[in-house]
Amino acid sequence: MSDAVKDAGGAAARPVAGDGAAARDPWTPEQRLAIETRGRNLLVSAAAGSGKTSVLVRRVIERMLDPRQPVDIDRMLVVTFTEAAAAEMRDRIRRTLEAEMEKRPADMRLRRQVGLLARASISTLHAFCLTVIRQYHYRIDLDPGFQVIDDHEALLLRQDVLEDVLEARYAAGGEAFRALVDAYGRRDDETLRQFVLGLHDLAVSQPWPDAWLDGLVARFDEAAGRPVEASPWMEPLRALARREAEQAILHVEEALRLCALPGGPADRAGILETDRERLREVAQTVTAGTWEEIRAALAADWPRFTGSRDVDPILLERVQKHRKRAKDRLERLSRQVFHSDAAAVTADLARMRALAAELVDLVRAFGEAFAAAKAELGVVDFADMERLALRVLLDPDARPGELRPSPAAKELRERFDEVLVDEYQDINEVQDAILRLVARDGEDGAPNLFMVGDVKQSIYRFRLAEPGLFLRKYATFPPLRPGGEPGVRDARIDLNANFRSRRSVVDAVNFVFRQLMTPTAGGIAYDESAQLVAAADYPAPDAAVPEGAAGEAPVEVHLLERRPGSEPWPGSNRAAEDGGDRDDAGDEPGAAYEDAEALEALEREALLVARRIRALVHGEAGQPPLHVWDKDLRAYRPVRHRDIVVLLRSVKWKAPAFAEMLAREGVPVYTRAGGGYFATMEIELMLA
Repeated sequence: MSDAVKDAGGAAARPVAGDGAAARDPWTPEQRLAIETRGRNLLVSAAAGSGKTSVLVRRVIERMLDPRQPVDIDRMLVVTFTEAAAAEMRDRIRRTLEAEMEKRPADMRLRRQVGLLARASISTLHAFCLTVIRQYHYRIDLDPGFQVIDDHEALLLRQDVLEDVLEARYAAGGEAFRALVDAYGRRDDETLRQFVLGLHDLAVSQPWPDAWLDGLVARFDEAAGRPVEASPWMEPLRALARREAEQAILHVEEALRLCALPGGPADRAGILETDRERLREVAQTVTAGTWEEIRAALAADWPRFTGSRDVDPILLERVQKHRKRAKDRLERLSRQVFHSDAAAVTADLARMRALAAELVDLVRAFGEAFAAAKAELGVVDFADMERLALRVLLDPDARPGELRPSPAAKELRERFDEVLVDEYQDINEVQDAILRLVARDGEDGAPNLFMVGDVKQSIYRFRLAEPGLFLRKYATFPPLRPGGEPGVRDARIDLNANFRSRRSVVDAVNFVFRQLMTPTAGGIAYDESAQLVAAADYPAPDAAVPEGAAGEAPVEVHLLERRPGSEPWPGSNRAAEDGGDRDDAGDEPGAAYEDAEALEALEREALLVARRIRALVHGEAGQPPLHVWDKDLRAYRPVRHRDIVVLLRSVKWKAPAFAEMLAREGVPVYTRAGGGYFATMEIELMLA
């Protein structure tokens, strides 16, 4: 079986048994559609474990081997999000080509593709942008000897330039600048500095940053002389208030449910019913009412919550907490958003127009000074790669909002027959414009942009990724079915079959996200088109596997109560008060800190994980070790430590703490996350 077949749907994607399995088509109808569809812009919404990378690789292979319209590998642009992903993509294509060559050793076209692979454009978007600006540097008057500075160098240069810009403004002593500092400088100007840097970063992530900045000030002009309800900010505020009112209603309804339980405070249900009706009226008012009507609705008094005390005290406390949370939501809205009358808000908007204009002017001054400083040093940063590439590719006479290709972009359109983008949900506006300029967007010829991603896995908003780009295409591109309309230029394919996880995992994920993911909270409804479909085919354990050691198992959820202020465990690098030494505690792992209440939250969690791993690997309480399916051995075997991964939301400081605890518990562990030499435990100890 070739690597392409084995990898269909993921590394552990489709364990299958039987000699006849290899003859089956390894692709689902939806995967096959994504691989074979031509002549359209395709958005492939690929859920976790659905084999998106394998589909993308197979599409590249079949485009090269197409008997009617073959495309050389160096005429395809493949863009990934990380260098590691680009290297893996190139390696998978190479391995698949070699597997095909074993079947057809005399095929000279295959041999040619292997030779062309070394110069194929398979890279990160930043690397592609760097190639573009090095090739066309003369079109934008860029010194061809420029160097790329890393994030740390860029950060230091930014701070120096901003310091100079602010010093010049302080020296000039302009009234508008002094007002801006008074409003946002507080005791120092650090807040103002963060505003300038943050707004600059947002601006340079837009294809037309100057027009975008002008639009910020134009919003205040639009609001001038109009009622508050007609301002550009009213609809977002209405949405916020409506969401808070709806959440408050849910709290009250949960309190009503608790009142109906045996021992519950049933005599207070009438007050809660009144609360619910009042909250429903609030939700209607914030949707269509005037500013003053909304203020009055939020500020209305709540009736006293009285009743018998001869009830279950725990249920009563829970009911009171839910009602308090409902009240807190409305009171917070009233205090933080709708605290002033309409006249005061109108006056504030007029005053803020001058502040916004000064802030935008300051951002522009910083941007110009920062660009001049980099030009003097002959360097560019990572954001410059995208902006300079866009300057190369965009016609200089194009108006804001018009993606008109430059002569350089037209040359690249002639060069690339297809543009394939991985992790499309994590790109920003500038990156999207670059891809569209290279991919014949708007031309009469055949569309050739292939985008793969999953907005549910977008995690890079802090890097200015704009998942709304994916969502807009997802909403506007019609779903493509086998034999779909030939005249449609843009289409969407949903890949929801999960070939990685057992059904129990898929069911648990679907259950959780059906409750949590809504268009309001996540930008997408977790409906049938979005939820995962269990498709992994794991064979039943044979007689050699101990009973209960393999197969479907429930998903475990362990709840650890956080205990703020608890003492560090003895021997930690945060120093226990008694100065206890880990080596004095005995030979058994965990003997020094059996008292779980003495552990801090993270350390207690790590200890639980360590013990759970030991139980999985070695067994416990008469239970055998966990057995997992090995796709290479095509058999079940006991789980090894290297089969287990611990996923953390943040690894910068959590991973070292986890690794230390796992090592103390006798679990071999490896992490690439670390803070370098000065973050090692020994150096931190000496510094302390």
